[in-house]
Amino acid sequence: GRKRMRGFRVDMDRPITQEIDTKTLTARNEEPITTFRWILGGIKYHNSVEANLEPLSDDEVMVDFQKFFIANKLTIKAPERARDTLKTTFLEGATSSNPSIRLSRGGRGNLFILTKD
Repeated sequence: GRKRMRGFRVDMDRPITQEIDTKTLTARNEEPITTFRWILGGIKYHNSVEANLEPLSDDEVMVDFQKFFIANKLTIKAPERARDTLKTTFLEGATSSNPSIRLSRGGRGNLFILTKD
């Protein structure tokens, strides 16, 4: 999100969130955006994505994106090619079944560092 046009980049002052439902094997990622900051502190909204998860092994899942939500108003169905793998490479925390830090790498090489609230 840092390479987007100025005014539409992720707001690094607010948290990016991820919710994973282990019962339904679904995930939702949400990123905060603040644009036009010079107008009364800016216009705040969220972009998000919903995905289905398919376990491939103990440390890897297939992520099948279903819908993208722009500014919580516009819904776009994800194209068929919006699928990728995600491999967890490191867990740190209380127990491996309930880690406080997770490092994962996507199939395109993206690195994700997640902390648990």
